[in-house]
Amino acid sequence: MMAMMGMMMGMQQAAAMNKTGDDEEGDVPTIPGKPEEKHIDPRVKAICNDFGIGGETITRLNDAMREREDYDEDLQALHKLMERATKDGKKPLEVMLAQIRAIRANRFPGKDLLDPDIWDFVAKYNLDDRVMNRLIDTLNKRKGKKKETLQSLNDRLGNAQQPTGLGLLVRLLEGLDETGRLP
Repeated sequence: MMAMMGMMMGMQQAAAMNKTGDDEEGDVPTIPGKPEEKHIDPRVKAICNDFGIGGETITRLNDAMREREDYDEDLQALHKLMERATKDGKKPLEVMLAQIRAIRANRFPGKDLLDPDIWDFVAKYNLDDRVMNRLIDTLNKRKGKKKETLQSLNDRLGNAQQPTGLGLLVRLLEGLDETGRLP
């Protein structure tokens, strides 16, 4: 019985030493309830600071961006999208959270937005994210015909009586996807 009590006391002492960090290996204990700080890329911090975004959103963006193949180009495209949205009067935090969701869902257009022809078209017709993504998907399917496709779409929308209606553009993109030519 005494041997059993001695063994239990030894186990208690060892457990107490591990809790205080006084063990022989020199392990640094973690403080319960305090999350381990992750390294945040300075470029992610910079883009968030540019738009007055802080806190948990910086960490979310950093985590989402880690999975991206074209990290630098995607950050540049994100900055362009954020600038455009805030000029249109949208709240930066809401736009950033929507873009983080798009990044995680692999719906973020990324480096395609850095193409000046695509960006000019998107800006000219003030395309929302849904239509912009549809346009980029269609253009990516038509690899060698990007310039002529954009020109044809521009001609069609320019001749329309209500070119600001995005329904026409969506129908044109659907026709391109289905038949390979504008309807």
